[in-house]
Amino acid sequence: MTYTVMCENDPEFATAPVRWLRINSVLDEDFDLDYFTVDAFYLAGNYVKLDGGLESYNQRRVMTINGIDVTLDFAINLNKETRELKIEVMAMDPATDFMLQDPTIGFLYPNDETGIGDGYFVYTLKAKDDLAHGTTITNKADIYFDFNDVIETPTAVNTIDKAAPVVDSFIVTHDGNNQLTFTVEGSDADSGIKGYNIAYSEDGEVYTILTT
Repeated sequence: MTYTVMCENDPEFATAPVRWLRINSVLDEDFDLDYFTVDAFYLAGNYVKLDGGLESYNQRRVMTINGIDVTLDFAINLNKETRELKIEVMAMDPATDFMLQDPTIGFLYPNDETGIGDGYFVYTLKAKDDLAHGTTITNKADIYFDFNDVIETPTAVNTIDKAAPVVDSFIVTHDGNNQLTFTVEGSDADSGIKGYNIAYSEDGEVYTILTT
């Protein structure tokens, strides 16, 4: 289950760039935290994909934002005991090794049509294998810009559907000219049916997808 936490330095309220970003989330008890990975992040036009996903990400890197090279400290870590995911990004002054004190320089500026105030973080979790049919899994995050009040994300809700869909009818008709027509009807009380894969096997061999 892949989640994306999006944040924006809203120009309706913001007058300065963000220098310190924190995202906190206490993960649902129905997640198996052994399968957590952080997969990618994006800040004001800078996209970073972590190939294969990582259990944590603690790096310092330089990004060009608003025409300025900014040194950023990233700390993305999951405490499996408390189930708390913490994502932190801080603009650093490499000369002092402390947070950048110039309030006019940061990494998420008041947003405009170029997306200079947009950011997001992508991570993947796995639901536990033994969850009952109908179990709901929720996920939300608290976002902090600098020393301002919390911004709460909407709550994402996913429901486990372990009941298989049913094919109510599968009719094959032949027009006598090497044309087959497949008519399929199915039902699924919970998730519905997005589509069908029709496969065939010849002489008991492995099935091959014929059409979708």
